[in-house]
Amino acid sequence: MGGARATDVRPRSPQVPGWTTIRSRKITIRTSQLGVHEVERLTERLRPLGLHPRHFGLLTHIATAAGQSQQALSGALGVHRTAMVALVDDLEARGLVERRRDPRDRRAYALHLTRAAAELLADAERAVDAHEAELLASLD
Repeated sequence: MGGARATDVRPRSPQVPGWTTIRSRKITIRTSQLGVHEVERLTERLRPLGLHPRHFGLLTHIATAAGQSQQALSGALGVHRTAMVALVDDLEARGLVERRRDPRDRRAYALHLTRAAAELLADAERAVDAHEAELLASLD
């Protein structure tokens, strides 16, 4: 009678103030560690294609929203403008992204994938799909 249920998140003892906060931090830390681990695994899976997960994310976004400006992509992906410029410069130097004058705003450039990027992106999507299948395999 009156025992703690599994869903009860109250401290079991008054000697442990802030117990729920400590528990939340542990979950947050574990989730963060899992994220770091999975990015490392995905980085290794994409390495043979010469891509990093950040490249994959940008290429995927451009593929679904061709013609967006760097500024719009920066906001959509949560990437600082300076980092976005460097990332687009890298992909442009590799012949994967083209900057074209935006017909609506001559000061801006619209980003588009090249044919090489479309082919590479198809291979990368298969690699990411395999990675996600492995990650989710143990879940029912």
